[in-house]
Amino acid sequence: MAMNKGLYSFYKVEPLQKSTPQDKGVPIITPYGTSIIEYEIRRYRDLRNLGDNEKQLCYHILCTQRIVFPNSNYLPFATVSTTNYPAMVKNNISIKNGAPVLMSYSPRTINTAVETTSNQDDGTNASTSHQHTNGSSTSDTNSFGVSLSLGFMGDIPSGAVTGNYENTTSSSYDQSVSNSQQQGANSSVSSGDSMSIKDWQCNTQISTDDNSLTWIWAQEFPWDIIKFPDLNQMPKYVQSRLVDKDQPLPPSLLSQFGVDFTMKSMSLVTLKSESTIQIEHTTSLYTATHTYTVPDPTKAITGGIQVSHDKVAEKDFTFTSPELDLIVYALDPISSDTKKRSAIIGFTPNKFVVQPEVVTITGVAPANLLEIISQDNNLSVRDNSTYTNAVVGEGFSYSETSLHTTFVAGNANPFSLLCHFKIVDLDMDYTLYMKHWKTSEIGYQITILINDEKNDTTTQPVAIIKYVDSLEAEGGEENLLSISLRNTNFLSNDYHDYLRLGLNTVKISIQPMGVPTQDITYQLRALSIE
Repeated sequence: MAMNKGLYSFYKVEPLQKSTPQDKGVPIITPYGTSIIEYEIRRYRDLRNLGDNEKQLCYHILCTQRIVFPNSNYLPFATVSTTNYPAMVKNNISIKNGAPVLMSYSPRTINTAVETTSNQDDGTNASTSHQHTNGSSTSDTNSFGVSLSLGFMGDIPSGAVTGNYENTTSSSYDQSVSNSQQQGANSSVSSGDSMSIKDWQCNTQISTDDNSLTWIWAQEFPWDIIKFPDLNQMPKYVQSRLVDKDQPLPPSLLSQFGVDFTMKSMSLVTLKSESTIQIEHTTSLYTATHTYTVPDPTKAITGGIQVSHDKVAEKDFTFTSPELDLIVYALDPISSDTKKRSAIIGFTPNKFVVQPEVVTITGVAPANLLEIISQDNNLSVRDNSTYTNAVVGEGFSYSETSLHTTFVAGNANPFSLLCHFKIVDLDMDYTLYMKHWKTSEIGYQITILINDEKNDTTTQPVAIIKYVDSLEAEGGEENLLSISLRNTNFLSNDYHDYLRLGLNTVKISIQPMGVPTQDITYQLRALSIE
């Protein structure tokens, strides 16, 4: 069983480099460092204020970015390193859509050390036990004894004989009944971030416009680049830290060897009309140099200390994430527990996150495409149809008990649903169930594509074709279609495995078996993976 945060994460290693155009040949690539980015996305149910709106999709996004800038100019055996060393790093993280609310971040403004911890524990306990004892005992004891003593008093013998008899009878009866019950449940959440830096400082800025975060890391000793950005502002006592007589002193140890900083932010995003977001990262590196020139009056050289700093690239290093589907990333895996291994969706009106709509303009998709998530957040179904040839009145709608797919007379264009779910085991069997039926004489062809992702080359998609030719409860049938997604019985001719560890997709296309002469509908009541 592979339960880890990777099921909810996006991960990217991005080189921080500069490309210099050339008149001939390929551009020159100059590497400066590396950015390691990870997003962990979880579904959040807001129970504050005694409420829970399950249709309002809220997500926690934990963004972690690590930035590494080594000092390529450092010489291991040199006594000083004062040329183009890292002196300041500026980094910004911004969520471009989704109206984020910043919940927490680290590190905060520091110049020595920071440590933040949080702990949460919930527990309940009860116990039950049953014990019953019932019994009796009887004992009977008989004893007889004789004692003899013999002695002499002068020439006259003397003695005594004693007899003894004892009889003991005892009986007992015991009965006891006791009852107790015990149940236990406990959950614990803890997190912590700690960081200490030497001779550097970190300052944090929060934008009031979009809750974006900017961290500014800068050398603080021996030369505070933020307080004294140029020589004219630098006091004598600071200048004395940079030179000893005519010998330049090295910068901070971090500047000599390179910097490695990690930043985290936790945001709450409430989805409105779109289920995707993008996150933008903007990073700047500033290097510094300090040198000393020996005065030479004969050559009119005044000499002294010189300091400078500059951004290493004309433009910032930027990275924009791909569109992250929060609903898919935050899906929980289907439990591998035999008693709980199921993901079920019933297409009733109060369960839709986005209620479906039929086409109102020919060839144009409806403004709202259906979206529904299972109660356990382990299965999602959405409209995946191509509406290029769809006419007014076609598409998905719903009733109190089921989802409807309407086909207008004279058209047989297919409509499709896309299912997402995750699994974390390699040996459990899974089956796709669909409770559905036709409503007229025309039946339907159901085409099922398993793991048909265009950007995935690890597995080959599987296509399965079935037919729906029964009305609701016609002939006493249950109107139940089952498709085995995995059968691990090696002795069976049906041994197969269409699934993969992690995210899986099932695309379900519905199309009439012939061109209808009147408007017809296909009805789907429930869908499950068990």
